[in-house]
This record gives sequence, C-alpha cells and structure tokens, in this order.
Amino acid sequence: MRTDILGADSFGVRSLATVVRTSKMQILIDPGVSVVPRRDGKPPHKLELEELRSVRDSIQAHARDADAIVITHFHHDHYSSYDKRELDLTNTKIARALYRDTTLYVKSWQRNLNQAQRQRAIEFVRALGRRVSPADGRSFGELSFSPPVKHGEANSKQGWVTMVMIEDKGERLVFASDIQLIEPEAVDWIIDRSPQTVIVSGPPLYLDVLQEDARARAKANLLRLADVVPTLIVDHHLLRTTAYEKFLADAREHAAGKHHRIITAADFMTRPNTLLEANRRDLWANG
Repeated sequence: MRTDILGADSFGVRSLATVVRTSKMQILIDPGVSVVPRRDGKPPHKLELEELRSVRDSIQAHARDADAIVITHFHHDHYSSYDKRELDLTNTKIARALYRDTTLYVKSWQRNLNQAQRQRAIEFVRALGRRVSPADGRSFGELSFSPPVKHGEANSKQGWVTMVMIEDKGERLVFASDIQLIEPEAVDWIIDRSPQTVIVSGPPLYLDVLQEDARARAKANLLRLADVVPTLIVDHHLLRTTAYEKFLADAREHAAGKHHRIITAADFMTRPNTLLEANRRDLWANG
C-alpha cells in the first residue's frame, strides 16, 4: 500500500486530500481544498493562493487515475462542489473532470448531517446526475466505513463524518477525517481495527470556543492512539496554530517509547511544515 497526502494544513491550505494505492486499486479521499477568507483580519496571502493552486492541480491529476473517490463529509475543504467557489478553485467544469464516472463512496446525505451539509450533499448528488450509495457503516471490498461519528465535540453543530479503513494484504490504514480526537467513540472504532497507519484531524486549538475539557479529552485520546498505532499522522485543524507542537509533545514522547511515531502530513511527505494560515498576519506584515 502506498499513501500520498496531496493537501494539508501543514502544507499551508485547508485540506486533507489523500490518495491511497493498493495492489488492486487507487482511491482518492476527500478531494477538496480551500483557504479561509479572513484570518486575523487579513485575506489569504499570495503564498496560500499559490499552494491552493498546487493542491488543486494535484487533486485533479490524481482523479484521472482514481478507481474510487471517497467523500467523508460535505465541508468545502473535503469535497469539490459543482458551484463556482473561487477560494476552493472549483466550478462545474472542474467538478465534472474530477468525478467523471468514477465510483463514489460518500457520507450519507439522508441522515446524520446538519442542514448546511445536507443541502450541499443533495445539490452535489443532483449535479452528479447518477446514483450514489451512502457509505456509512458499510463495506465495499477493501474499503470499510464507520457509522456516522461527530465532527468534533458531541454537541458540535458541524454535524457528522464517516471514517474509512483501507486494507490490503494485511496492511490497514484508517482515514479519520475531522473527528478532532475529541470523542472516544470514534477513537474506539479506530483502535478496534488495529491499523498500522492513521490520518486524523487534531483538535481546533485556534478556536476560542473549544473548551478545556474538550482539549483534555483530545490529549487523552491522542495518547490512546499513540499507544497502539505505529504511524499516526495528525494534521488539519490542529495545524491552524503554531501551538501544535506543544500539544503533541507528550504523546510524541509516549509514542517513541513504543517505537511509534506521531507526525504531520508534511513530515510524512518529507516536506517542511508551512503554517501559512496560522502565520497570515506575519506574512502580510512582511510583505
């Protein structure tokens, strides 16, 4: 099994787009990328827009060879809409080229979605123009999907996501999308599958609304995964703050004692961690 992460917050944009190649097929997961319109009172810096274009081009190129596409939920940094969205670099033409007639496995739009995502999902399926089967809790050959789990905290208004495990010749990878490590049910599902590699969003420490108890649960769940997962890739929401290293420190030490590792997507892809959104104010101050 070969895994390549195409976009991530540690690259400088909002994404977790990933391609996994097994002995039988190539799977593109969450083919979306975006930048936030305002952060610290500033619009996206040109370096963010350059990385956005690079990730979009990579997504489109890998879609041409994909045998299957997975959409874990309908937030704009996780799928590409048919609507024109300039800060996602997507429109009807781009979406048609991306999805083509490729087999799709998507988060159910019929249940366990908030209203905004449900509307996006319905519009997506209508624009797609073909039948799509919801993936929640189902298995399709090498792919096994979790039941719906919360996007972050149990009381979050962000809705639900579905996780996916890909298995090939005894090797297992879990893509855990936006669980943010906060609620134990999602982490239980991962641990029960004994994966060698996990890709997961860490908690959104950059948001003031994230309570201390949620941060503490995320740390505890991170330690649980560090104990049993050889390669744990933690990125996305967590990498929207430069405080991510402090958050990971204890778990990294614990993982090292088990001969495991906790890394970012940039680390995994052997490129520098480039936190553009988190440093947007400084980028603009420095021209």
